[in-house]
Amino acid sequence: MAMSEHFDTLAAARRLKAAGVDAEQAEAHAETIAAAMRSGELATKADISALRAELAALETRMTVRFAGLMIAQAALIVALLKFL
Repeated sequence: MAMSEHFDTLAAARRLKAAGVDAEQAEAHAETIAAAMRSGELATKADISALRAELAALETRMTVRFAGLMIAQAALIVALLKFL
């Protein structure tokens, strides 16, 4: 999802410089952040919420399958013990 907010690279670089980061590195960091925001490859809160929902659904499906396997295993053990 693309970010619609403008990222002020000059202000970011100035803040980094004020925090003690070398000027060249501060500018590079600010440009990198701006490029990432323009690319649309950053996750938004909505993206993360959707991912959490998908993970919760996956967890439920895995739990159900695991329980089914446990029941099948118990039934197989009981059946094998009857033959002994």
